[in-house]
Amino acid sequence: MTKQPLHLSVLNRGSIQFPRYLIGNDHRWFWTGSGWTGIESDAVLFTDWNVVATEVQKLLLNHQVAESSSIRSFVAPIKLRLVGGDHCSLSDVRAWAFGAARLLMDHPVDGVGPDSKSLVISSIDWDQMKEAGK
Repeated sequence: MTKQPLHLSVLNRGSIQFPRYLIGNDHRWFWTGSGWTGIESDAVLFTDWNVVATEVQKLLLNHQVAESSSIRSFVAPIKLRLVGGDHCSLSDVRAWAFGAARLLMDHPVDGVGPDSKSLVISSIDWDQMKEAGK
């Protein structure tokens, strides 16, 4: 029996000054840290985007739509253009991008992978970032 894809969303429940996030699924249930609830106030409230994104990846992998024996990796370049900011170092840009960037897949619209038995997990390795030149 094939598992149904798990569609998850990161829900913004905070402000710019005090970011807070919940994990929800397409059945309007919320992640408690150990299970799902229909009561939003019982959900885990995350304060860091990277932590909530890592938790979403763990949930998707634990659901395991894909066969774990067939894992392939692909790399796609991301280009950042810094206009002005001549005084900014590579580490300044890396630190800013780590906090500011979001790589999201629209699972409810596009699915969790290219076919019904696949799952794509995305990440950005900012430690590999280098200046490409002008």
